[in-house]
Amino acid sequence: TEFEPEREIPQQREQAEEDLPERSPVLCAGCPHRAPFHVLDEMDIPVAGDIGCYNLGCLPPFNAQHTMGCMGASIGVLHGMSISDLDEPAVATIGDSTFFHSGMPPLANMVHNNGDGTTIIMDNRTTAMTGHQDHPGITQTLQGEETEKIEIEEVVRAMGVEKVEVVDAFNVDEVREALEECNDYDGPAVMITKGECVQITAAEAGGAYEVNPDECIACGKCLELGCPAIIKTDEEYKDTGKFKAGIDPVLCVGEICDVCRQVCPTGAIKAPNEKEGE
Repeated sequence: TEFEPEREIPQQREQAEEDLPERSPVLCAGCPHRAPFHVLDEMDIPVAGDIGCYNLGCLPPFNAQHTMGCMGASIGVLHGMSISDLDEPAVATIGDSTFFHSGMPPLANMVHNNGDGTTIIMDNRTTAMTGHQDHPGITQTLQGEETEKIEIEEVVRAMGVEKVEVVDAFNVDEVREALEECNDYDGPAVMITKGECVQITAAEAGGAYEVNPDECIACGKCLELGCPAIIKTDEEYKDTGKFKAGIDPVLCVGEICDVCRQVCPTGAIKAPNEKEGE
């Protein structure tokens, strides 16, 4: 029989308002991938990307990922970079879920064939881009049952990787120091950045951070993070005429993240209830 819908189905979408501002897709406020990409942007080195939320590292303001491929491809591309005599160290980025799915074979191949380079495994404890499904690195199955998780660090060490660094994904200095160590290592290295996806931890968000306008010099360092919670205000810094930064309290996830406070050179960004002078 011919299908007859209960309601009229529109033939085309309505046109968007003409005055809506344009913006690139960005990582969520509080995303654990933000600090690693900020550091990679500063280092300005070749980065092979994979498939996941972290593909947004290809886009402004980071421009810190230079290839995209199928699941697990980033490590294979890194291996290719390692035998092409590049002048600078090379890096691959891959998510925890993707690593379990198809990242282990190319890493094993890289170790076995004496490859060189750093694989960053971005462990946000979920399969974020496609709906937060389970994977072997967490303690619950798809049905919500408790299970034993597989530790990524133990897996990569068992595969023969001798240089392994595990860092807090939200600690900018820790990420930078560990990545520099891995890049200086002669052989395959792995850096695991641990930080839960903000869509999991959002319920734990506290009060929003604030910018003290008296201390902000409108340097734009915080804007380099591409966080949707960080905005420009209409207050100008007298020495340059540039607009000072502000933080949208609706979007900011508070101390779950803290990355903007770490990169601010003047200490103008304050944690919730932080007293001046502390």
